[in-house]
Amino acid sequence: MYKIFSTHPWLRSFPVEKQVWVAKEAGFDGIDHIATMHELLRSKENISKLSKKYGMPVLGIHSPLPLVAVTPVVLFSKLFRYISFFPECKVYNFHLSGFMHPLFNWKGNTLKRFMNLAKDKKIAISFESNPVLPIRVASRFYPKVTYHPELFATYCVQNNLPITFDTSHIADQGHDIVQFYRSYHKTIHLIHLSDYKTNAQHLPLGEGTLPLEALFKEMKRTRYRGTVSFEIYTFPNKTSIEEKLSMLKQNLKFFKKYIS
Repeated sequence: MYKIFSTHPWLRSFPVEKQVWVAKEAGFDGIDHIATMHELLRSKENISKLSKKYGMPVLGIHSPLPLVAVTPVVLFSKLFRYISFFPECKVYNFHLSGFMHPLFNWKGNTLKRFMNLAKDKKIAISFESNPVLPIRVASRFYPKVTYHPELFATYCVQNNLPITFDTSHIADQGHDIVQFYRSYHKTIHLIHLSDYKTNAQHLPLGEGTLPLEALFKEMKRTRYRGTVSFEIYTFPNKTSIEEKLSMLKQNLKFFKKYIS
């Protein structure tokens, strides 16, 4: 099992280089990089250089956040070109919603064609449900299957799609994360791990109300062997890099206490 730290290029108060440094100092196996549209279309040098500089392999790539909204067919070649630069990567994460927008799901087979391409190129793809979206927005532009946990998971199982289990996304929709994992662990290939409380997502472990100990025990019981990405970028009352590093070290230690 790989334990990696998710880097977020758009967090200006926590620059990417500092995030990679923190991942190294905290003891993670590598990084899960949320790519930007600029990187996708023009350059991949920044994260590659940082990866080499700090000896932190890019073990996960998260599709650019704008592609949560739409994943146009015309960008597929760019996506595959970008991810081909990271042969050490274990999993590439996409939001299911990006393949089901009416404007771009041409003839309803966009997702199928994408998966066939990934299979041909032997690229490990995983899908997550939408982050929180106002129902009036989500229901207007996306099928409920893209954000409702049970419908999303059932769709993935029926269509043989690997699941990315984001604890904050599932909890925010009012679902039990332990039960979700117990029901779908055979299909879960990637876990986006964070704590959650009352609409506050992606908190450090222990800063929210999720039953994380129960989840970790269930992961150990089922011998989970996928990748775990610590997708944490909301640090209540923690402003300095040193404070955030200390908290992440504690989080990793807490996780390893149950998962070794």
